[in-house]
Amino acid sequence: MLEVMIEEKRKKMIFLALEFGLTAEETVICSQELDELINKKLGI
Repeated sequence: MLEVMIEEKRKKMIFLALEFGLTAEETVICSQELDELINKKLGI
């Protein structure tokens, strides 16, 4: 389940980066959310 959530968040982040740019607030927030999911998976 967590792997699916990570993959979906990654896809969303890539879309946002292409649409709005790497430094756009939407992209940065999504990237932070992705980091949190990855950290959960790693037990950090």
